Formats: sequence, C-alpha cells, structure tokens
Amino acid sequence: MAERTRQMRTFVISSPDERVISDPAARWIAVGIAIVSLGVATLALIGWATDVTFLVRVREGLSSMKPITAIGVGLAAVSLGVLALDVRTRWVRVAGVGCAWLGVLIALGLAVEWLAGIRPGFESVLFASKVEREPIKVPGRPSYATVTSIGLLGVALIAARMKSFTGLAVAQTISVVMVMLCAVALVGYMTGARDLYAFRPYSTMSFYTATTGMLLAIGVCLATPQRGLAA
Repeated sequence: MAERTRQMRTFVISSPDERVISDPAARWIAVGIAIVSLGVATLALIGWATDVTFLVRVREGLSSMKPITAIGVGLAAVSLGVLALDVRTRWVRVAGVGCAWLGVLIALGLAVEWLAGIRPGFESVLFASKVEREPIKVPGRPSYATVTSIGLLGVALIAARMKSFTGLAVAQTISVVMVMLCAVALVGYMTGARDLYAFRPYSTMSFYTATTGMLLAIGVCLATPQRGLAA
C-alpha cells in the first residue's frame, strides 16, 4: 500500500484539477523541435539580411521562407517551448500565450490583405528592397497555405493550454490537419513531383516552411502527452 502511494505521488500533482504529469521524454522532444524551428526561422531572417540564398530557400528556383513567415514560425516555436517546459513563472507563461496570439493576429492580417487585395501590405516592411526581387504576385507575402498554417499553429498552441478535453481535442485535431497540409508539400519537394506542391495554395510554400510547420504540429501533440494522440 505504501509503495502504491509513492507511485501515485510520482505521477500526480496535488492540485485542484489533479493534472497528470506528462511523459518527460515527449516534452523534451517537443522542446527540441521548438529549438530547431526557432533556429530555422532565425537563420532565414539572417539570410534575408545578408543575401545568403541557402538560408531562405533550399536552392535557386524554389520558394523562399518569407520574412513574415519566419517571424510567425519563430513565435510558434517560442510558444511551444514554453508550453513543453511547463514553466511556472507567470510572465513566461503569459509570454508563451502572447506569442501564440501574435501568430494568429499575423495570419488574420495576411488573410485580410489577400481577401481585400491590399498590396503592398505590412509584410513588405521587412527587407523591402530584397523581397521585391521575388518573382511572385505580391513580394514578401506568404501563400494561402502558409498563412493558414501560421494561423492554425497559433490556435493549436492556445487550445493546448486549456485545462479541458475540448481544448486538447481542438489542439491535436489541428495538429493532424497541419501535418497533412505540410506533408503534401514536403512529399512534392522530396520526390520532385511538382503536381503535389505547384497548385495554387502551395505554389509559394517553401521547403523550410513546410518542414517547420510539420515539426511544430507534432510538437504540440508531444507537449501535451497526458491524453490524446501522444498518450
């Protein structure tokens, strides 16, 4: 009986909601994903600043990770890292939620610009003289698929913090959708099957964006492994 009590104390936090401690291995993998994604986003911004092509696109002729996309990915990575580490410091937790909300607001702003036909938009402020060289309809603006991915990531990271089954279900459902969205583009890039990523929504979704998007979506599931897909 005493041994059983010690085991229960190992896995259960004494709190009003009786929250179960999740698998630390899964959480650390999520932290690693957050670090890698933040690194890719940071390198992309450095690439724009220094004109290092490889840092913004895999090779010439392929789509680049736009500066505003790099910021969106970076925000999602920071938010995921805070969620996975389960930091107790209030201001850090608030910052994590704030990053997720900023990602959602960026996606909403870009969506409004697409729908309203606004050009140029706020995304063109970053490295304006360099993004103007991009051979796309609106230089610096991410594709529909990329905008959707940034918004979905933000919503998933917000929902994952809700202490309810509904919030977790929303977060993990969005993560599955995200993995599928990014997988289509990645398979196209890796196999050279242009038809898988060259149709309109994916025409400007870069390899780096698809890769980090998929990783972050998986990270959301791993950061909340007490129930659901990663349980």
